[in-house]
Amino acid sequence: MMNGFSTCFALVFATTANAGYIGSVVGLVADEQVSSLTINAGESFSGAVMLNGAGTQSDFALFRLVSSASNLEYSAGWYEWSTPFTTGGIDDFSSPGPNESGVIDEDTYSDPFAPGEIDVVFENLTDTFGDYFGTGMILSFTLIVPETFAEGSFTLEFAPDTFTDGASFVDAQSGQGLTVNVVPSPATTSLIALGGMLWVSRRR
Repeated sequence: MMNGFSTCFALVFATTANAGYIGSVVGLVADEQVSSLTINAGESFSGAVMLNGAGTQSDFALFRLVSSASNLEYSAGWYEWSTPFTTGGIDDFSSPGPNESGVIDEDTYSDPFAPGEIDVVFENLTDTFGDYFGTGMILSFTLIVPETFAEGSFTLEFAPDTFTDGASFVDAQSGQGLTVNVVPSPATTSLIALGGMLWVSRRR
């Protein structure tokens, strides 16, 4: 999804491709980056999109975060771009926006080249000409697993679209995704245990 000046900048003036990125999604636990994490249903978790590629830089970024599970929840302040990109600025065309709340499903964002995928899109242009993002964490996010989420696991994947370095396109490809393992909330487990105790009591 390109809009306004970003469309002209990325598609009209971009020419040959430069060195490329490999994008991955990681979980953030304290100060560590992990490839998988385990949480209770009803809890939130934090993650980040990482871009690796020696000597690679970009001033325009457009990519998607694709989930294998529907109905993950987001709330105001749910993502943050790394500098020199500005979160919620005039060039931040991400959808849903940083101050929105809702659930992520097939209708959250419709990519004509990936119909039916459960995804959100992130798009931004550096505010100042000559400012570039290099490598590392380009964006962090926080999502909530609803209490009704079934026990199991799901993945979050990086899906690249367009990156530019001035007048040149930057190649990008998807790397490792994040696996999130979901277990029943303690309250749910307690209710199941209580139900079992009552059933045994009645049988007596």
